[in-house]
Amino acid sequence: MSDPSTETRAAYAPCQHESPHLRHFEWESVEAFVDAGRAVEDGLHTIHLPAGPHLDIMLKGRPLDPVHGTACVFFNGAVGNRAKKTAPFLSGAGVSKAVDVPLISVADPSLRLNSELGLAWYMGSEGANAQRPISALLRHMAEVSGNHLVLVGGSGGGFAALHQAQLLGELASALVWNPQTDVLEYSPRLVKLYLEAAFPTLTGRLGGTDWKDLARERMDANGMQSELGSTFADGFRMRRLIWLQNWNDWHTRSHMIPLLNAMSSTREMWPGMIGSDDEHVIWMTEAGEGHAPPPAEAVQTLLADMVRSDSSSLSTAKWAAAQAIFPREFEKQYVRDLRPFRSPLQTAVEFVFVNGQKLTPKAAKLDSKFGGLRFKYELVGTTAARETKYGGLGSTYVVPDEADWDYLIVSALDGFDHELFSARFLNQGG
Repeated sequence: MSDPSTETRAAYAPCQHESPHLRHFEWESVEAFVDAGRAVEDGLHTIHLPAGPHLDIMLKGRPLDPVHGTACVFFNGAVGNRAKKTAPFLSGAGVSKAVDVPLISVADPSLRLNSELGLAWYMGSEGANAQRPISALLRHMAEVSGNHLVLVGGSGGGFAALHQAQLLGELASALVWNPQTDVLEYSPRLVKLYLEAAFPTLTGRLGGTDWKDLARERMDANGMQSELGSTFADGFRMRRLIWLQNWNDWHTRSHMIPLLNAMSSTREMWPGMIGSDDEHVIWMTEAGEGHAPPPAEAVQTLLADMVRSDSSSLSTAKWAAAQAIFPREFEKQYVRDLRPFRSPLQTAVEFVFVNGQKLTPKAAKLDSKFGGLRFKYELVGTTAARETKYGGLGSTYVVPDEADWDYLIVSALDGFDHELFSARFLNQGG
């Protein structure tokens, strides 16, 4: 890997961090940092990359000292009020201090590309893949110190933590909350803001229906992993995982479920806890409203147990649940694999079809959102286009007045979109 060019240095000047309490170190390249071995000191480290913005990493508590046994690595989620703040953005100092564990905090270099950009998923930009150097640096720090790394982050930072922990395998574990698993399935406005900053050739080309295909093509061409389904298809490679997922966060259906459906070995291991084995657990929680992060105290509690105990991830989650670190008011509504209950559910649900136009699924003894149960309506006709809509238990699907249709198929789906049973209704007036 060559040193940055004069042009790169001019475009991305060395970091001038706002904190006067951090010593500042500058490195010509990733190799220069690696060559220093365990001699690297605490402080803010600016590491130049072959192209694009430099990488800033903050070290606290001497995470390369082998005496610790463990160090935590923090990744940022979205930065709010971005225009009023100056990069680099570094997180985890408060949590790591409370837990008394050494800290490696990684700033996303691409947030320097645009003063309004608050999220870039640690992927990088055109010709400047950031995932590879971050992976190389974390692997080096784990191997040179012998310390196990616990990667921590939520939302976009959770995406980076999951991805990097999977690459590190047994060298790392992860504690994440409400992570994205496919960048292009996040907020289109924020994704496009990142894409136009990172890939200028896409500017003005993201207004069509094919914008995701164009974006995926550019990211693939730069060797960037923008979705995690393919990376996790063969299972979890990291040593341990605790993934907190708010039950009513839209990420549950758009990010968690697609990833789990790409894997073949996951199952419900305990009420509200899904995984492949005792060391890899996704815990459905009520840690916040929607996409809100869990309280810092809860993160500290879980991180401390992951760092200091020999308990499995499942045991840690069950212990934390017993301590009531999160409420469980809506537990019946958490998404579940309902296939074991297919027969009693089919008996419990009644389809009420009124005037050949209004269809309502009803079940007197079921919570309206039990296990994430919902219904898919497919209107099929010989000349009309197929219409597909979704609704919950007790909601009513209304056939459009102008529709030319032959039959209506309604399918009951569980929280993981497994089809449980279906019914067909013919158009009696057509």
